[in-house]
Amino acid sequence: MKLPSWLPKILRALAVIAAGVILYMHFSAPASGPRTGNPAPTFEARLLGADEPFRLADAAGRVVLIDFWATWCPPCVKSLPALQKLHRRYANDAGVLVLTVNDGSSADEDLKKFLQRGKYDFPVVVDSGEISRAYSVKSLPTTVLVGPDGTVREVFVGIGGRTVAQIEEHLASAIEALRAQ
Repeated sequence: MKLPSWLPKILRALAVIAAGVILYMHFSAPASGPRTGNPAPTFEARLLGADEPFRLADAAGRVVLIDFWATWCPPCVKSLPALQKLHRRYANDAGVLVLTVNDGSSADEDLKKFLQRGKYDFPVVVDSGEISRAYSVKSLPTTVLVGPDGTVREVFVGIGGRTVAQIEEHLASAIEALRAQ
């Protein structure tokens, strides 16, 4: 049976259209995280070990690093020492806040023990999924840098094979660049 002569042309055109749609979807939005330049989604959530909830709006005017992570995520766990170093570096700096958002899959006591074992004292917001959805987090770790004006300035997904020192330097450089603006 012979195929109509127009069928291969139609199939090629459909393949080109499909490739275009795939490329558009790939390059038009980050793999994980909100779009840069948009306002950072505001949230209020439970801060582990605190009586009062954390409100992102209270950090207005500051550079805020928000790292989404989980205890079961090896790249997340690898990046935590870098986040701890950044937290200590900026702990007394009123212009910068290092905040982590845990996926909430661990019970509070287990999460506290995990943090104690690693000697981590950075602030941890426990997410029920609402914050991750608001920030379009699809992969862990995802780190979002929010500028003093409240807009998303940078989104980093994964650790890209970096060492702890490289992660720390990469994020510190991004923070300092925002502060200089």
